[in-house]
Amino acid sequence: MQISIAGYLFEFLPENIVLQSTGDKHWLTENYTLSADLSAVHTVIDVRITSEKMPDYSGLSMFFDSGESWTGYKAGNAYYIVDHHPSLDIPAMVSILQPEQKSVTIHCSDFIVQELEKGDFLHPFSYPLDQVILSFFLADNMGGIIHSSGWLHDGRALLFPGVSGAGKSTIARLIKGATGDTFLSDDRVVLSKQGSKIMASGTPWAGEEGDALNMSAPLQGLFFIEKGTANYIKPLSPIESIRRLMPVLTVPWYDEVRVIRMMDFCDHLLKSVPVFSLTFTKNKALIDLLLEFLENNFKE
Repeated sequence: MQISIAGYLFEFLPENIVLQSTGDKHWLTENYTLSADLSAVHTVIDVRITSEKMPDYSGLSMFFDSGESWTGYKAGNAYYIVDHHPSLDIPAMVSILQPEQKSVTIHCSDFIVQELEKGDFLHPFSYPLDQVILSFFLADNMGGIIHSSGWLHDGRALLFPGVSGAGKSTIARLIKGATGDTFLSDDRVVLSKQGSKIMASGTPWAGEEGDALNMSAPLQGLFFIEKGTANYIKPLSPIESIRRLMPVLTVPWYDEVRVIRMMDFCDHLLKSVPVFSLTFTKNKALIDLLLEFLENNFKE
């Protein structure tokens, strides 16, 4: 089984373990499951999923502790991602990520193996592991995951980043209803430098609207959103742009080298793409404002 997200192909290699069909309840929908068409792929990552003995990570240096579901440890160039289960005395899964080898090995406990066999657990490559792993590779290649809805308009992407509750799905719903256009996502979008362009790609991690389009388009503009009593757009200064970007961009703060790379990417992003603030209300005037603004400011 293979899935592709923003040009990264994850090839699952199960060993002595049964992976159930994901169905429509899991983010591994058919839009992200590949059979033969690999034209958009630029990086292949092997993901071994095994029931072999859980690796020993005691004595390793901890680089992250979520305080709830997972912890991270480092050994040389390898990263151990430990998934804890509230009812187990041992980890549910221990994954070893080796970015330089483009490989991940997911060690599943007996509990996970049994849940997989019963069909009660769909796939080990799930949140937060999927996004943690992708964020590592993106940071190494001038890219990142941004909390944003992404409008496809005239072959280009316009992004509306915002924290939880800012209105990403609301914006998507209003624009789709008025224009019939599609959205790459209404919650998370991958940004990546490809040649001279910044590309925006849909992800399987949809929001309330369920938008999860497996496509990419050149990024035309960033509109940081906030709800208000009127509709208006204003340009943001570089300082204000980075201040608004940091809370919505997935940055591996626990890895110094990758943080530096991400800051380089942020600098390039904000110098390459116009950045605005969009205050909006839930009415048709918002759509009129946006279309008029695009017509006046983004002509070819």
